[in-house]
Amino acid sequence: MKKKYLPLVGLLLSASFACAQSSDLMSKSETTLGVTLASYKYDEPGYMSLTAAMAGLELSRTHSLSTQWPNIDQRWFLKGDLKYSSGKADYQGLSGTIKDTPNWYVDARALVGKDFDMGRYVLAPFVGLGFRYLHNDLRTDDARNGYRRDNTYTYLPLGVTHTMKWSNQVNLSNTVEYLHLIKGVQKASLSDENPSLQNVRLVQPKGYGLRWGAMVRVKDWSVGPTLSYWKIERSDGSAFFEPKNDTYEVGFKLLKHF
Repeated sequence: MKKKYLPLVGLLLSASFACAQSSDLMSKSETTLGVTLASYKYDEPGYMSLTAAMAGLELSRTHSLSTQWPNIDQRWFLKGDLKYSSGKADYQGLSGTIKDTPNWYVDARALVGKDFDMGRYVLAPFVGLGFRYLHNDLRTDDARNGYRRDNTYTYLPLGVTHTMKWSNQVNLSNTVEYLHLIKGVQKASLSDENPSLQNVRLVQPKGYGLRWGAMVRVKDWSVGPTLSYWKIERSDGSAFFEPKNDTYEVGFKLLKHF
């Protein structure tokens, strides 16, 4: 009789072990603090470009809405992200070259997603709302040339994270995102350069972004590369307009999980 039940016991133990592995890959309630280094380029083809080495800080908070049997393989989560990045940017344009212009941005997002246990890995699709604010100061030291630029994007992030076991103590996750621009606004303080000029506010109605990141996590630390890209179409307006532009950022981040 005992031998008869051994296969059943083995099956139950295997199932329990599989559940434990999948549970370890699910999104957990935690806070994450990190640093980033990146190469940044903003390009308006035929008009100007900005290149910079950027350093930043990231803060995020994930809250897991755990479920109970029989749906333990599906779990909702909420997440908030906040990033600040800055660096001195070199300007190259029709008017010449300006070195070391102040350049920084803040990116804030609120996300909701769900974990799906796929056996050997977990898929976590998510959606949310994002806001990005960028400031660049092209004024020279004598304040007679150049002007300040302030740019905001309100966007909808749609993405998915794939997480799997690399070894007993190491997890590997890949995140891919599509960022749909809801509205972009460019403010140019032209009066900085010429008091007779009026400051302008230009609306950028069309555009999108892409993001990818791969993180290797060992216990409470994660490290990995990141890529991001924005493509924004020409703004509304005729007398003054913001040309179509592309933003590229290739970076590397280190995160601590609490």
